[in-house]
Amino acid sequence: MENINFLRELEKLSLERVKVTKRKVEKLIEIIAVVEDEKLKRNLKEVNETSLKVFEKLKNETIEIRMDMLESVNECLKQSYESLRVYERLSKKIVIQDKYNPIKTWEITKLKGGYYLKQFISGKQFGSGIRTTKKWLENTLEIKIS
Repeated sequence: MENINFLRELEKLSLERVKVTKRKVEKLIEIIAVVEDEKLKRNLKEVNETSLKVFEKLKNETIEIRMDMLESVNECLKQSYESLRVYERLSKKIVIQDKYNPIKTWEITKLKGGYYLKQFISGKQFGSGIRTTKKWLENTLEIKIS
């Protein structure tokens, strides 16, 4: 829930001057670790790298941040906010090994109103995952979900 509150702070941010603190930089690093959306992840990393460089030099000073960068992050946050909110409440996970390719596994997470499917190859996530339905999962992966 703490990540969501921080994302709300970022989303509302529209000032040209931003105070970068160690807490904000650490929070961005934590968020990047759980974000699935690749576009959002790239934008957060760009903001984070800028923040870290400036933070090292200025330590809690007020700094200039490019408006286009913030607007880009804000746009991604609007598009991905619902997904991020859902990641905070992950519940039951099912891991299935692909019957045709033993190094490939699928992780299915039950979400409110549907399922989230991620593919792993040799233990590393491949792609960003998709939201889907129980019926699609059962037909495509030939499994029965109770």
